[in-house]
Amino acid sequence: DWLYVSVAEDSGGYVYAPPLELYRVHISGSPVVRLDNEELDPAEIQVAGDWVYFQSRNRFYRIPIEGGEAENLFEGKGFTFGDYDSYYVAGDWIVFTQREMFHKAPAVYRMLTDGSNVEVITDTLPASIHLWTDSMLLSRGYMSSSERIGDSKESIGKVHFTLYKLDNEGQLHTIVSLQADYSINLLAIHGSGLIYELATKGDHRIRWLSLEQD
Repeated sequence: DWLYVSVAEDSGGYVYAPPLELYRVHISGSPVVRLDNEELDPAEIQVAGDWVYFQSRNRFYRIPIEGGEAENLFEGKGFTFGDYDSYYVAGDWIVFTQREMFHKAPAVYRMLTDGSNVEVITDTLPASIHLWTDSMLLSRGYMSSSERIGDSKESIGKVHFTLYKLDNEGQLHTIVSLQADYSINLLAIHGSGLIYELATKGDHRIRWLSLEQD
């Protein structure tokens, strides 16, 4: 019955943008309750259990859904939340990325929702993270080396896409592996399946693939 939003006060005509403040709002529109008591500038808000999670100024916080003092879950860990990093909360775990530079693939970590038990999932596998029901998924796409087509000057490489499921022990298991001549674009993970765009020679369409496993 509640919405969790970050809102900025009116700047009063000044050029600078005031910091965002974190509120919870009943779906009826009232009451409106401010949760934070600092200028934390919260963004990328997620609600899980009794906590609201958000990133702010390269830090990662959680705060009780009733309001109170925010906890910096990256405190003393040497992590920063960059512009191209992302996270998801699922069950007892938070899975998040750490990207040193834009052109480099991110390392993927997980930690308990209180910020303890930090583990590296992969720092060599280029991957993006996704939430599906109560499971965490990692996707990886890459292009293999090009091959010449017949006697022509045209060459083509194969595009590969793999989707992994992260188990409770922090291990990755392949659940989908696709290949195409031109491109594979993940559009959405919805319901029990994967919606993606696949382009091969003479065939370009939107497809659906079940993620249900026997």
